[in-house]
Amino acid sequence: REKFGALRSTGFVVVIAGLLLLITKGDLSALTSLRFSKGDLLMAGGAFLFSFYTVLLKLKNPGIRSGSILLFTFLAGTIMLLPFWGVEMYYYEPEMHFDGKTLGQIAYIGIGASLLSYYCWNNAVELIGSTNTSAVYNLLPLFSAIAAAVFLGEKLLPVQAISGIVILAGLLLITRVRKPSRSPSPAA
Repeated sequence: REKFGALRSTGFVVVIAGLLLLITKGDLSALTSLRFSKGDLLMAGGAFLFSFYTVLLKLKNPGIRSGSILLFTFLAGTIMLLPFWGVEMYYYEPEMHFDGKTLGQIAYIGIGASLLSYYCWNNAVELIGSTNTSAVYNLLPLFSAIAAAVFLGEKLLPVQAISGIVILAGLLLITRVRKPSRSPSPAA
């Protein structure tokens, strides 16, 4: 069981403040005019379910290997998605061209964005705990802003750099590990 003390709580508040700075580009008044679409609510639901999945990983029997958990997760997900795939095939008859580009995209989604990412996530939860793993996940918006600057030529704003520093400061508070104090050993 992971302890969630004042330091970690403060760290999460700092991370959320940094994320809000990043998302609003420093204009926190933008939060008052937020409108949520169905897609936003679906994404929020997905994020909640993923956090639930992460907590469940810590409850697994230590005798069950990570690969078995991964196989079961993918199998259950496939079974749940099959009816939706059937409806799409029946009503929409999507046109699919199996060329090199399509096969590359399928391989990326199937191997990179699914198999490898879940394998790494599951192992991270096992190694550093669900709290620390979830905290590091908050770097995703920051990395997205940096990737947009590098690959899409987007301008990186000073407020994005500041929010990145705030997010990193919060992560340091969350992931800071205190060593238990040792009692002096009795003299022999």
